[in-house]
Amino acid sequence: MEQLKKHFSSGDWDFKNTSWILDSAVYYSAPSSLHFTAYKNNTKVKTTTVPIANVKEGRITVYLLASAQDGRIIDIVFRYQDDDNYYFVRINVNSAGALQTTGRYKAGVLSVLKTATRTLYASTWYKFRITWWNDYVGLVIRVEKWNGSAWQTWIDDAYDSENLWQTIGGRIGFGSFHIDIHANYFWIDDTEIYGIS
Repeated sequence: MEQLKKHFSSGDWDFKNTSWILDSAVYYSAPSSLHFTAYKNNTKVKTTTVPIANVKEGRITVYLLASAQDGRIIDIVFRYQDDDNYYFVRINVNSAGALQTTGRYKAGVLSVLKTATRTLYASTWYKFRITWWNDYVGLVIRVEKWNGSAWQTWIDDAYDSENLWQTIGGRIGFGSFHIDIHANYFWIDDTEIYGIS
């Protein structure tokens, strides 16, 4: 896969609202991180900053941090067409264990492809890697978390035989398009995107 872009500034993203800041007080790598500050925040990779406008198969690696409160949720989205049509990996920060989900929205209807109950703590940086590719079964989605020395499976691989938008791909980013609770106060940093057109 070709590395498309490392994202270091707000100019690398399209925003649907103004509920975000570059936070120079909270970050994984200096000088700042991207901080979502209200509900229903969302962003997508700008086509002008990546050589592939619509990624068909790809990978996103990102550091995530949620504020000091359980129940913060954010979606990492890919093959995004619009707010009602995309694939996602939902990260739920909860110290008591929470449902982590791989799924998709098609015409606004949710299909859950895979889930796992896992524990993440607020106020802790976590590094995730999401990879998606076409296989004989359809679309395969792999979710991994860095444990400090190696990548570990976070949710078992998900499969979708419909393999939506495989011929056109879609945009990549973060969103809370269908989440009404606690999608605020998330920070993202050191995002790397790889893709195949």
